[in-house]
Formats: sequence, structure tokens, C-alpha cells
Amino acid sequence: MTTSEILIYGFVLVGIVGAIMAMIKAPKELWFSLPKYENKGVDYAPEYSKKERIMIMLKILAWAIPFITIFEFWFVDWFSEYSRNANCYNYGSLNGVHLVFYGIFVFVPLSFAIILLLTQGRRSFKVIRIEQNPLPNEKVFSPTKYKYGKAATIQPIVVLLLIMCLFGLSVWGGFQAHEITKDIKPCTVNKSLNQIGAINAPTG
Repeated sequence: MTTSEILIYGFVLVGIVGAIMAMIKAPKELWFSLPKYENKGVDYAPEYSKKERIMIMLKILAWAIPFITIFEFWFVDWFSEYSRNANCYNYGSLNGVHLVFYGIFVFVPLSFAIILLLTQGRRSFKVIRIEQNPLPNEKVFSPTKYKYGKAATIQPIVVLLLIMCLFGLSVWGGFQAHEITKDIKPCTVNKSLNQIGAINAPTG
């Protein structure tokens, strides 16, 4: 798998992570219908209504469809072409190779870490603090019984550990990107253009 493919798949995952997180708890048959089960009482968290489920899906689709469309029909081709000649682009002291490898090894895991932190970080800390999961009055997609005590903190602890691992991975990736970009090959495209210009230059 090439570096461009790694980054491409990483951005695709970023684009659909919101949809996965919203739907992960709900079986397919329950996405747009109210669940039916017996003995529902105070031990179960409140659930989203059918209307609320539809609104959540529409909100997800409102940003997911444009994102995936732009990514699929523009970014993939652009990044593939850019990566092939990245060493020909200079931005002050930075080269295009820096952007490619730091983007893959630092930006991608850091993006996942930030997304998880913004969407699940505060909730995870709160669950750990009060030792109740789901949180009081927090709505869910499928029948979910409340967990209390240490059992309630397992899920948020896993989420926080994952966030820490992603941040650590981005730091490690920074060192790897630094090693890879220490020696950047000369731009063969510019070199070829210069040679052509020299050949066609008038002689006096």
C-alpha cells in the first residue's frame, strides 16, 4: 500500500466515523423504528424517537455526502498527482514531501484523536466521575440497560486510552516523518524543464 493510499483511506474513515458512531449501537432493523421489548423500566436509558432517528440520519448525510463526493471525485486524483511530484513544491523552508509524510504520519492519527476527544472525551470523563453509563437522561438508539460502578467506566476508559494512543502515534509519526524527509530527492521535473530550456536557448 502506497503512502497516498494510506492517507486516502484515512480521510475516508474520518468522513464516515461520525456515521459509525451514531449507528454503532443500533441494529439495522431499529434504525427507523421504535424497538419492542418487554420489561422496560427505570433501569433502561431513554431512546430516540423515530422522528429523532430520522433527523440524526439527515444531519449525518448532510455533511457526509458532500464530503465523500469531494473526496472521491477530486481529492483522490489531486493527492495522487501531488504525491508523485511532491518534491517539486516548495513553501519557504517546507517542501511538498514534508506535507505528504507529516500529513500521513502526524495529521491523520491526530485528526482521529481530536475527533474522538471532541465527540467522546467530555462524556467519557463524566461517566467515569459519576460511574453511570449511559449518563442520566442520555438517549440511546437501542435498548440499553444502565451500568453503575466500575462496570460503567470500562467503555469510557477504553475510549480515553484510544485517544491517548492516537496522540502518541502522531508523536511517533512525527519522528518517522522527520527521518524520511531528511534527504529529499531533487525535482526531476524541474531539472528536465531546465534542460529543455537550455537546449532551446538562442546561442550568440
